[in-house]
Amino acid sequence: MNVIIHLPHASTLIPASVRPQYVVSDADLDRELVLITDRFTHELFDIDGDGIHRVIYPVSRLVVDPERFRDDADEPMAKRGMGAVYMKTAHGEALRRILEPAEREELLRDYYDPHHATLTRLVADAIDEHGTCFIIDAHSFPSTPLPCDLSQEQPRPDICLGTDSVSYAAAVAGGG
Repeated sequence: MNVIIHLPHASTLIPASVRPQYVVSDADLDRELVLITDRFTHELFDIDGDGIHRVIYPVSRLVVDPERFRDDADEPMAKRGMGAVYMKTAHGEALRRILEPAEREELLRDYYDPHHATLTRLVADAIDEHGTCFIIDAHSFPSTPLPCDLSQEQPRPDICLGTDSVSYAAAVAGGG
């Protein structure tokens, strides 16, 4: 079986070319990065072996979040200013200036699309070679929900095992 370890939120990198879009101070941006980054997941999931591929998103999710739907009309978090391109902080304050549609599209083209192309290729290769692919989507969660979180449930789980009816066999999802 081929395994893909996906680390979508481990980076704190804000490219210098993107920094002028942000309306927050450097100190406020640093505080937001602490809140929103899945720190140390790249170390926790530092696993090597045959058939294991690590895919680490190279920039902060504050630049573009690769785990949001590309189209804000499809993304529930877009209503909170946190679609694929974040416009608000975790506390609902302005993060970026209003972007022109071409600026937003450039961010998606430069960061989102290549990342998804890599994941798609790796999954297709694994399925072609092994007939299956196991994806570990590596995250960390704060002990209490952020104000932007859709679920304010407490206490929060130590481990989150997620499945969906599209990607997982019925036996894995509990149906067989």
